[in-house]
Amino acid sequence: MRSTFVRGGAALGAAALALTAFTACGDDEGAGKADGGKGGNAAQPVDVTPAAAVRKATEKTEEFTSLEYRMAGEVPGEGVMEGTGSISMDPPAMQMTMTVDGATPDESGEMEIRLVDDAMYMNLGDEAAAGMGGKSWLKIGMSEGESGGGENPLLELKQADDNPAEEAQMMNAADDLKKVGEEEIEGVQTTRYTGTITLDDLREQLKGEDAETKKNRQEKIDDMAEQGVDEFTMDMWIDGEDHTKQFRMQAETAEGPLDTTMTFLSYNEPVTVKAPPASDTMDMDGMAEEMEGAEGGA
Repeated sequence: MRSTFVRGGAALGAAALALTAFTACGDDEGAGKADGGKGGNAAQPVDVTPAAAVRKATEKTEEFTSLEYRMAGEVPGEGVMEGTGSISMDPPAMQMTMTVDGATPDESGEMEIRLVDDAMYMNLGDEAAAGMGGKSWLKIGMSEGESGGGENPLLELKQADDNPAEEAQMMNAADDLKKVGEEEIEGVQTTRYTGTITLDDLREQLKGEDAETKKNRQEKIDDMAEQGVDEFTMDMWIDGEDHTKQFRMQAETAEGPLDTTMTFLSYNEPVTVKAPPASDTMDMDGMAEEMEGAEGGA
């Protein structure tokens, strides 16, 4: 069971990163596929300044409803990860298949996570199933996911639509934004921009924002500070329709380097996530209730 939670924790870290990247991507009405519709194969116009290009891309986060993505990279304390997933914002749901190469066998392996119906479901393979009476899935409800002081990832997913451009706005805080060049990503012509952001830049960016925005962004700044992050680099690949096609974040943390890349495969397409069969699922909430009942009887 320990390996279940170790690897599940790594996958949750990946899910959080996926959510971060999701809020950095968007689409305007009428577009669906990741090529951005007509004109999606063109790069950014040559006369667009880096600041204007990034600002326009972040503004286009207003209309998203869903996203399909691919992720690869290194997450401090968790390992090297790669996988694919999809997210729906209304109703909130997420499906992710991930491979983790951690420091130990317990921290490595393949997994699938589903977030749906106010619960998280984890499938960590045959070895984990052997320790759960042959059941393939572990269910963790909202209350269980928040035990220990952590935030449930479903709750974060539900709150993300309060300010869908929040994470992408961080790149607007960079005062050294520059155009790197033209690159083809998944058959789509894009323009790559890069910039370095410090936590002081983010704090300065809070001035003039409303109270709720300040609260949300300050929490993220505090989280990064706790991880030992002082500054980070962000790269954004933007197509000719001003859509973010790819997003990369790099930083040095107290536990080592963070380097993750999200490639957006489609957005505003229907996403359906179903809970696994109850007969193949072990319910953590139910287990906790049984344990409390046994302790009360004793």
